Amino acid sequence: MNTSHKDYIEYLKISEDWPLDDWSITKECFDKIIEILPFGKVILEIGSGHSTRLLSQFYTMISLESSIDWMNKYKSFYHYIPLKPMTSTYFGETVWLDIDTLTYVLKDMTYDLLLVDAGGDRVGIIDNISLFKSDIPIIFDDTMNTDYLRCATLVSEQLNKSCTTYQCAVNKSVVSWFDGKKFTLLN
Repeated sequence: MNTSHKDYIEYLKISEDWPLDDWSITKECFDKIIEILPFGKVILEIGSGHSTRLLSQFYTMISLESSIDWMNKYKSFYHYIPLKPMTSTYFGETVWLDIDTLTYVLKDMTYDLLLVDAGGDRVGIIDNISLFKSDIPIIFDDTMNTDYLRCATLVSEQLNKSCTTYQCAVNKSVVSWFDGKKFTLLN
């Protein structure tokens, strides 16, 4: 899809010498985004980080951030959304994005891919998935965590989307996940 784009060579350089540790999205997740989403489109990410810097070279980024420390670090349109306790129908007591603030921020927002990579205990999204666009690809990062995988599966069932989980290679700069990470694509 993006192979004839002028920025494809830059993407290959990044992909071939992956610069991030395993706290960020993986090389495989980055490659999958490049595969399914044309350059220049808009990614809405829940949680920002070092991968925001890389993705913003190819996409317009919108970051829903609950940590002041990560606000306005990279080229993205940041929205601060505090965390708030909630009771999930599926996961019980948890902490997720403040629904009132989130509802206000998402009003009339347009985006082409949703990347779920933070937001307190990200499982709160299942109880609030109706706030987000459903006709786009959704990627859940860190689905080696059984609750995050279950959440991705529940969202896929609720939205009637296919659900594919990818096992990633061990990162050359491994910090925590010595068996490699996983991400799940809903499409």
